[in-house]
Amino acid sequence: MLTAAGRALPDRVIRFESEGRLLARLGGSHHLIAGGPVPIEGAVEPGPIFLELADESLADRIRNRPLPWRLAVIAMRQVLDATAWLHANGVMHRDIKPSNVLLMADGTVRLADLGVAAHGHPPRALPEDWVEEEIGTLGYAAPELLAAPMTATPAVDVYAVGVTLFEAVSGRLPHPMAAGESEADLRRRLAAGAEPLSLADLDRELPRSLVDTVARALRSDPSSRFPTAAAMAASLP
Repeated sequence: MLTAAGRALPDRVIRFESEGRLLARLGGSHHLIAGGPVPIEGAVEPGPIFLELADESLADRIRNRPLPWRLAVIAMRQVLDATAWLHANGVMHRDIKPSNVLLMADGTVRLADLGVAAHGHPPRALPEDWVEEEIGTLGYAAPELLAAPMTATPAVDVYAVGVTLFEAVSGRLPHPMAAGESEADLRRRLAAGAEPLSLADLDRELPRSLVDTVARALRSDPSSRFPTAAAMAASLP
């Protein structure tokens, strides 16, 4: 939501406008979402916002049933293509998750929402004066991002793709919240590098290469993950 009670929310408008400008610079190729300009009514300084209509998100699709692993891999290859393109242009997404993976009417996939993306040297959040306290989404954010919100590396996005793929084929998160555990407790546990569930324990019929790919993407040590999004894509079955 960009408005509340008919009034524009400046922080959200700023993020959305920044995202639109970044998408305009990158273009709509490589499975990134882009489109035509749409004005925000009530914005203090209206600017071009770039949108594209989607049928549904991956989160919508898997809400009641996981995807067959082959379909999940097809979708994640496109997400990894978008991620690799972002990284090649010096942009770290930092909030990859099923609700930001959009399924288009033509059967293709788009990676959306660059509202907390970081870019530049060193990469930082958009806009440049944004104060970062908590970046990413709990459950999908890499341990190092939870521990230090300024973190902006390819490894952060590789981890999030790993979580997204894990959930797409299993219907579960690799780090479910324990009984009686608060979000703050879960954040601390994940930031400390807790071990994830294994896909092999949830579904023994999944290909070993898929299980191993996800396990490597979810390693708590970022240097032990795939060095690039393209390397992760190449390891998928």
